Formats: sequence, structure tokens, C-alpha cells
Amino acid sequence: MHKSLNNFRGTQDFTISISHCGYDWIEQVSGTLADPRGVSCENLPTLEYNIGKVARYVRFKANSIYGSHPGLGYFNVDYDASITEPDGKFVCPGTNCIQCENQLLV
Repeated sequence: MHKSLNNFRGTQDFTISISHCGYDWIEQVSGTLADPRGVSCENLPTLEYNIGKVARYVRFKANSIYGSHPGLGYFNVDYDASITEPDGKFVCPGTNCIQCENQLLV
């Protein structure tokens, strides 16, 4: 979780939140990453979280940093094509879904 060419920065404390509308966020995961400065990319740990929820948006937020800036090497979200309409719009599957009041789906 750092800038790989110079290895001088990284994310320290972080939160991962989800939302259905993009305005109201529900925190799902928070934690502290090890200091990545001076560590080669091959030796950085890979972290995996199974939130078990369906949401339209996922947000990674760096709350504190190592060095001068946050860093994030890679972030992946599993995608289930069965919960979208043919036009790409999100469809709430009715279970484990995050709902926001007064939502506007575009």
C-alpha cells in the first residue's frame, strides 16, 4: 500500500464503507495497515475482506498516513452481473442490500 517506485509513503488507518445511493455511507471495515515504507512490492501483504453485503458504491478512505501521502497499490471489488439490468442499472436483490432514504437511481 505505497508508491512502489520510491517506497516512501503509505496508508496507515483506513475505513471501507458502502452505499446504495452514494450519499449515505455505512462503515463496514476499519483497520491499521503495517508501515510499507522500504518494503518491496513483492513483500507487501494482500488483505481480503468479505463484507457480505450488496451495495452500489464502495469507498476506501485513508484516515492517516505513513510519510507524506496515502498510498494504495491495488483495490478490487467482486462484481455480480446478476444484480444489474441489461442497461447497467443496479437492481436491489432484496437480501443483504444497503438501502438509503430518498434514493435516486440514475
